[in-house]
Amino acid sequence: MGTAISGNTIKNGSPGFWINFDDPDEFAAAQPRADVRIDDTGSGPFGARLGIFDTGICGVQFTWNREDMVARASAHEDRFYLLIGPAERRPWTCLGAPMGPWSVGLYPGGSSNVIRMPSDLELVMLSIEPDAIRRAADDLALDDLKLATSAPAILAAAPLPVASIRRFLRHFPRMLHNTPADGSQLKFWMDRTLPRLTARLLAAEHSSATDDRISSRLRILNRVEGFLEANTDAPIYIADLCVAAGVSERTLVNVFQQCFGLSPIRYLRVRRLHQVRRALRTSDPGTTSVSEIASLFGFWHFGRFAADFKTLFGQTPSNLLRHRAERSVLQKVSHRRGIKKAYLPPITAFLALASSAIFDLSTLV
Repeated sequence: MGTAISGNTIKNGSPGFWINFDDPDEFAAAQPRADVRIDDTGSGPFGARLGIFDTGICGVQFTWNREDMVARASAHEDRFYLLIGPAERRPWTCLGAPMGPWSVGLYPGGSSNVIRMPSDLELVMLSIEPDAIRRAADDLALDDLKLATSAPAILAAAPLPVASIRRFLRHFPRMLHNTPADGSQLKFWMDRTLPRLTARLLAAEHSSATDDRISSRLRILNRVEGFLEANTDAPIYIADLCVAAGVSERTLVNVFQQCFGLSPIRYLRVRRLHQVRRALRTSDPGTTSVSEIASLFGFWHFGRFAADFKTLFGQTPSNLLRHRAERSVLQKVSHRRGIKKAYLPPITAFLALASSAIFDLSTLV
């Protein structure tokens, strides 16, 4: 079994935290140093858990999702990001690229990504200041680091450095549990260890990591997203998206299937359902009806709309509008800032200790 850590979440960042979410927007807002949007595409309501510890130089973020989910994220400028999945093979993708046990997603600051995750998937995102990685590389006399990449890339990484990072992640809960209240011991350990592990990972893979197909998919998705944002009040057709992206319908369908696991038509419907939900949460039930809001986003068959809405979000749109005022403002702020007691069950893929033996930390670096 895995090592479960439960702890109070504290504003100053110590001693780290785990939070349960049943709301995709609150889950997205809680993630630091990234602008995230969630499109849950599973057969049941959204559910996810998030665990974060950040030193100011390095960050570790554990994520688990209950249902199938697509996450669009744009990374902030001050960090270099690595995305690592479970050791066993699972059908998850980054920008349509299948991720294997030794695949690592690389994301320089300012880049964006689309991650498609099946249900019950556990991912870890590491974020590190680029200068800290360069200093570690100098200390280790390593060259040819791939920090200059300006777009997302997928490494078919060498097993040894990936295994070292996974060992770090397996030990992380124990360190988190045992660290002093100010987190100083864990911060020192992370700021020394993570840049060195990352430098070894980047130096070990010498072949080109950038896939032209990944860059092409990202350009297409960004053009489509820009068109959708600029035409929120207009009916959208597949032909419009093809013109905006500058591709054929067949290419557009392939890109959407690879990146989202959905056809463009289904993706637009899921996206509009999320838009309706956000509008319902901010509307006055005394002056606004569900049908008025639904029609604003192109839903005219209200019976089918209500059924799809309940399937995706676990409640009817009328109930959401009726009870939205009952949601505590304090609870929303607490979720975003992490000020909430919560329990995270074992993260088996990463945090399960391979044995009860205590290994020497010096072997990591």
